[in-house]
Amino acid sequence: FSRVRWRGSSGIQERRATKRVVDPSAGFRMGAAVSASEWAPIAEEVAAIKKAGVPFEDAAFPASFASIGDAIKHGDAYVWRRPADWLGGAPGAAAPSLFGAADAVAPDDVLEGKIADCFLLAAASVLAAQPALVRALFGGYDPALGVAALRLFKDDAWTTVLVDDRVPCAKGGGPELGRCRDASALWMPLLEKAFAKLYGSYSALVGGHVGETLRTL
Repeated sequence: FSRVRWRGSSGIQERRATKRVVDPSAGFRMGAAVSASEWAPIAEEVAAIKKAGVPFEDAAFPASFASIGDAIKHGDAYVWRRPADWLGGAPGAAAPSLFGAADAVAPDDVLEGKIADCFLLAAASVLAAQPALVRALFGGYDPALGVAALRLFKDDAWTTVLVDDRVPCAKGGGPELGRCRDASALWMPLLEKAFAKLYGSYSALVGGHVGETLRTL
């Protein structure tokens, strides 16, 4: 595994990136160091989504203004779109994936959107200097099901956050908030959405600290 250390408010924090394994029950690839017992309920939920045969729509974090919040200017004008909506389905068009056509992660992948969460994007860029650590955040992503799982550290405990892949976009366009330079790479918009779900809304991400965010990652 690879390892990185940083000093935060609670001392030295250590993060390990482990080898991916295949979850045969749900078709997800494990990227984070999650025990079988911790992963089991997530795998069951993903399996249920797969059985339903339609893209996941997260009722716990709906595609609505309530999930955006009133701290984001013109947030009520955004439309929620899936990656296939802005990438298009034409022959030769890029397919959505976590890390884009090059299957790569780099600090300059991250682009800021119309939300004052630069602390989160800065922390993501720091983490991207060691790509294995970004990959380790993800329990998996299935573009066909429109569902992703991420593991974050909050309130002194690891938690797996399940999100759908609908993100706030301009009408007829791509993501208006955090995004990757490669429009087909989804790790940054999905990470930002997982944070928004964890804290209640995208507006809850306005203002923050890089050090504390690195601890969450």
